[in-house]
Amino acid sequence: MIPPLLSHPNSSVRFFAASTLEQNLSKQFDSLSRSDSHGLKENLLGWLSESARNAYPLQGVPKEGEKIVLRKLSVALVGYAIKVFDQKKRGEEGWEDWLLEVIVRVAASGSRREAGLEVLSTAIEQVQRAELTGNKR
Repeated sequence: MIPPLLSHPNSSVRFFAASTLEQNLSKQFDSLSRSDSHGLKENLLGWLSESARNAYPLQGVPKEGEKIVLRKLSVALVGYAIKVFDQKKRGEEGWEDWLLEVIVRVAASGSRREAGLEVLSTAIEQVQRAELTGNKR
């Protein structure tokens, strides 16, 4: 259901899809198989790259409303990375250098530098939020 919505021309629909993806990841991540998790990672990176290119194109006009979609996809991807990191702490396969891979993919997407900075700042906020939540438990 989510992939076609992330390709929809309306930014409100794409935001809804990204928000739904974030919520589903936070609640249902543990039910993913290893192969589904890897496929999701690749899809997330692709969607994020496309959104970065649409929000901060090298040339032309940005898609209206795309910056908030990029931010929401960044939140979803960081949530995914944190879940995978937690798996690694339990001795399972993890995602080494996830932030480097994310930034490299965004930089290679055909977007301006601001896209990478937006993703990076969102990642920092989300990791800090996750650390605060983890300390309260």
